[in-house]
Amino acid sequence: MHYRQGGFCGGHSFLEQANLFIVPLDDDRMWYRYHHLFADYLRSQLDTAAQTGAYLRAAAWYESEGLLEQAVSCALASGDAGAAADYLGRALTRDVTWSSGNMSLLSAWLDALPSGTLEGRPKLCLDASRILYLMGRFDQAEARIRRLKIFWPACRTCQRSKVTAAARYTADRSQQCGAVPIGT
Repeated sequence: MHYRQGGFCGGHSFLEQANLFIVPLDDDRMWYRYHHLFADYLRSQLDTAAQTGAYLRAAAWYESEGLLEQAVSCALASGDAGAAADYLGRALTRDVTWSSGNMSLLSAWLDALPSGTLEGRPKLCLDASRILYLMGRFDQAEARIRRLKIFWPACRTCQRSKVTAAARYTADRSQQCGAVPIGT
């Protein structure tokens, strides 16, 4: 939760001072979260559909604030695999996502998606193969590229050139490592 001028009518300072329900997240006392026990209680009061909706609204808010890492986490927590894949795809279009070097987080996000979620999303599938490759999971990266070729006709021309380049790069890397190249 984020405090904005006039957003809380002064009640947040009492809650914070009494150590009730909220925990400050920064020194400026601008960002707060619910105490984990209170948050668990609130979640227990919602049915599955309401929880899904709440997580998706939170994901949309995080994205609107430019906080795509949190948006992806909320989308994954919602259980809506399609929405989570969409948020992940948008996060992977940002240079900061890649330059952070947190490949284990990106890999965990991919692993959290149910199998088949990447089907029909060629750009995300290609990004997934890149993440797997950077994590040293070469066999899985190659398998992802092979799967990408299954829905190859849906790729646009610019995406086809990226897929071809990625396949060539992965095949070259596989030969250097002594692995079987793609397509054999």
